[in-house]
Amino acid sequence: MKFFVYMGSFSCMSLYWFELENIEISLLLYFFSLLGFWGSLVYYNSYLNDITFPKQANSVSAKGYTMGYIGSVNYY
Repeated sequence: MKFFVYMGSFSCMSLYWFELENIEISLLLYFFSLLGFWGSLVYYNSYLNDITFPKQANSVSAKGYTMGYIGSVNYY
């Protein structure tokens, strides 16, 4: 799981130096950041069975997605 998290994080951070002349490298970094994100979600979702009972899995999953959306809101 760490591999996917670090791959996605470093690829996304390297996009800070994006320039239009290097579009191929930037697209490659974007691909690796997506691969890292989706690869780490496989592990995150597999932990649901370890932290909850089967009857509560749907509720816990919904609360997790809700908290993620609430946390992504930026107030200015």
